[in-house]
Amino acid sequence: MSTKTDNELQRVGEAIAENAVLPMAPLEDGGVIEADESAYYSEESATLGDRVAAARQQAGLTQSGLASRLGVSKKVISSWENDRSEPRANRLQMLAGMLNVTVSWLLTGSGDGVEPAEASEPEHVAQVSITLVVTDLQSARAFVGDQLGCRLERQSETEHEFNFFGQRLCLVEDPDRAATPAMKMVEVDGSPMPSPNLGVVLPWETWRALAERLRSHGVDFAIEPTIRDVGAPGEHGVFCLNALGGLALVFKAGGAQAEIAAAA
Repeated sequence: MSTKTDNELQRVGEAIAENAVLPMAPLEDGGVIEADESAYYSEESATLGDRVAAARQQAGLTQSGLASRLGVSKKVISSWENDRSEPRANRLQMLAGMLNVTVSWLLTGSGDGVEPAEASEPEHVAQVSITLVVTDLQSARAFVGDQLGCRLERQSETEHEFNFFGQRLCLVEDPDRAATPAMKMVEVDGSPMPSPNLGVVLPWETWRALAERLRSHGVDFAIEPTIRDVGAPGEHGVFCLNALGGLALVFKAGGAQAEIAAAA
């Protein structure tokens, strides 16, 4: 091991001893803390998972691509990026080398790594916030985080908030809540569609990848992935899950959202 690496690891050890890396803090009183995008990579706000994801994206790698190079599964990479686990020392050094950053930057944010983007006045984009009450928060978290692959943004003992494909999904636990009535299938333009449902429109590539991800986790589809209105202006893909206490989740892909809505 080189002297440079020895010194770097020594600095990392000192940083850890000084509590430079802090765990994600739970929300106080269930409050919502707005994220400061300009401070995404700052030592005060970013986690190891944030830095791994940022460096991977800068390197132009997918989770699968990075997993293949490291000799681990895609699930392991996802777990690191969502701060559910951390790479061991030998993997950490390999990871830093592949992503062209230093070990100390991955752990603490100090050293050579991904530079934060210059702050600019962001264009306001409307974001939907959805709150669902569940009886088992840990099971719901495992489904949304591990199986759907959504990023956990904030958490408390009774509330978890995810980035649900660009929107906010807040899961609130209430063990005494009555079970959600089973979803019903209704016919829309000759095709079955669950009602009520929570739906999201995805790019084709993302839609297909999500369907494969769910298959690999053994998830049962209420509506199998299928293409509807083939060749028509409203051609779209759709699949449906009966999850989160009976709520129907519908995932679509296709052209203009207006055309998809009209076709559904």
